Amino acid sequence: MTTLRVLRPLILALLLLLGVPISPALAQPDDEPPIEVDAPDSRAGRELVWVLKVLNGAPIGDPTEKFTPRFLEQVPPAELTKALTNIRKEAFDGGRVMLVQVEDALRDDSLSGVITGEGSERYLSVFIALDDKTWKIAGLRFAPTFGGQASPADWNAFGGEAGKLKGGVSFGAYELVPRDMAKPKGALRLLPIYEFGEGKRLAIGSTFKLYVLGALAEEAAAGQLSWDAPLAIQDVYKSLPSGKMQDIAPGTEFSTSHFATQMISISDNTATDHLLHRVGRDKVEAYMSRLNGDPQRSFPFLTTFEMFTIKLSDDRTLAARYGEADEATRRDMLRPEGEVGKARPNILLAQAWNTPTEIERVEWFATAPECCQAMADLRRLEQLPGMEPLGKALRTNPGMPFDENTWTSVAFKGGSEPGVLNTTWLLERDDGRWFALSVGWNDPKSTLDQDRLLQLAASGVKLLEQEGRANAAPPPPAPPGDDGT
Repeated sequence: MTTLRVLRPLILALLLLLGVPISPALAQPDDEPPIEVDAPDSRAGRELVWVLKVLNGAPIGDPTEKFTPRFLEQVPPAELTKALTNIRKEAFDGGRVMLVQVEDALRDDSLSGVITGEGSERYLSVFIALDDKTWKIAGLRFAPTFGGQASPADWNAFGGEAGKLKGGVSFGAYELVPRDMAKPKGALRLLPIYEFGEGKRLAIGSTFKLYVLGALAEEAAAGQLSWDAPLAIQDVYKSLPSGKMQDIAPGTEFSTSHFATQMISISDNTATDHLLHRVGRDKVEAYMSRLNGDPQRSFPFLTTFEMFTIKLSDDRTLAARYGEADEATRRDMLRPEGEVGKARPNILLAQAWNTPTEIERVEWFATAPECCQAMADLRRLEQLPGMEPLGKALRTNPGMPFDENTWTSVAFKGGSEPGVLNTTWLLERDDGRWFALSVGWNDPKSTLDQDRLLQLAASGVKLLEQEGRANAAPPPPAPPGDDGT
């Protein structure tokens, strides 16, 4: 019911830079130690050398001498200093930071590379960009990398890494193309690029909120609600974190679009439950049914509070009994007078919740292509008149760092609970082509390494950067009877 941990903003200027996810990368071939390389003798290379010195303990001095004013407006000098001086300790256990790979060495204004710590098996990519007038640092990004390389060599290598994840994995990367080429703003279908475990229907955590958003958007498109319409906080619809709206006084009003943005950008559970009640469980279930091959597995479509109650009740048999029940019995259990309706989650159990609980029976379920199809339908909806709030909700939090020169639009939703991880993106590339990518990972017996999943997802995005660029021909029309999934 919580989203993937949102990576803390570290540096944000002309380029997006998010905080460093710390996770071991793959070992170098034959477990050989990495070879340190020199930065090129360019303006960007010299500034990168300075950054590496700071990472290794040199004083940062006056940041205004090195960074553009716009950069420092968005990242105060004190925060910048703290971030740069902490990377060596937090990412590389205090080992000396060194450069082991360089890309784009011929450019004077920007440079990409890979860094690691001496004696460490962890790697981070680094990207630096300079203002072309002052030659001060305008952008700096540290991001997940893949075994000391920017990405696996190809999709087969990517699949090999996905196959190493313990438990169930479902991955899909697709280009989005119109079902009807004469209606480019109409319904979209998924043109497969690479799939792995695409038939596995896994628990998706808070990614289920895409279905709530879609049902809400359809109501708005039909004129049955307004994004600007006020919605009041009600105690009866408050849930547990993630989010902040559970702390707001009842009766406080916000626009419907504000609830939607909170639901997607920070995965606010209270915002979600207010919107689910506003639209109605039946309409969310109907919307999901059009985009999911086995929607009944997720029915009744639970609110986040109901999920918390089922899994964190003082009655430790409740989750198993709900999981075993048929749909009609489950709906009875959710009624105000039913077992779930009368129960409440135990806050102490919530604070100690770190083991998978009935994730194969009590959750929201979808395959990777179904998650991507949900994003594709939201793309259809956001092109309708008056749907700007939908696009804002989807794009407030990108989930992880993206190269803004390559990816001009990034929509994201992720989800997690113990034993459950999911990340799903809708991406527009600089050539105008649209893609969707989703990776889900479940293990009913143990918790999961979130950073490892983000690293895998980043590798998939890297492969998409060049996918199909040599082929400018439009994709073939959908065959008769294509269901788009």
